[in-house]
Amino acid sequence: MNIQVQEIPSEGLHLSYEMSPLVWNSEEKGHSFLESAQIVLDVLKHGEGEVYISGTLSTRVQGECSRCTEALSLPILSRFHLDYVPSPDKFAAGEVALSSDALDLNYYEGDEINVDEEIRGQCLLAVPMHSLCQANCQGLCPQCGVDLNKGSCQCRSEPVDLRWAALEKFKYKENNAKSKT
Repeated sequence: MNIQVQEIPSEGLHLSYEMSPLVWNSEEKGHSFLESAQIVLDVLKHGEGEVYISGTLSTRVQGECSRCTEALSLPILSRFHLDYVPSPDKFAAGEVALSSDALDLNYYEGDEINVDEEIRGQCLLAVPMHSLCQANCQGLCPQCGVDLNKGSCQCRSEPVDLRWAALEKFKYKENNAKSKT
């Protein structure tokens, strides 16, 4: 979405629109967007070209449980704030050291702000890194791969490190000796 800075009235703008899942889909996190994102923006202009945008976006993503790999659908609701200022001429000169305050700013050139890439970034940040199908998901057995939510397996609960296997045999013999006496 492009916002014309000069067309922002003093009372601000209220914008609502949808973005297609084709714009959003990103496989780098293992999620795909199932529906168009609903985006609502409140846009205010302040001073010499400073533009403040607060907004919300909502959509659904498809992913998989981080423990059992079961497919799941997650609702995404994100609230965000974006601050835009005109790009200073000094950036054209090459490398410039930015202050910590300047890191939170977005810069635009000309009379138009395209917010799509920033909103896409906000949506990707709202997707959880580790999604769970349920809070008490037991995951997969690390030895045989059985989904422990659907049933149990016959694997030992604690795998023995081969470096310690000799000690386990020693302990077993010691316990048998005590039980015989």
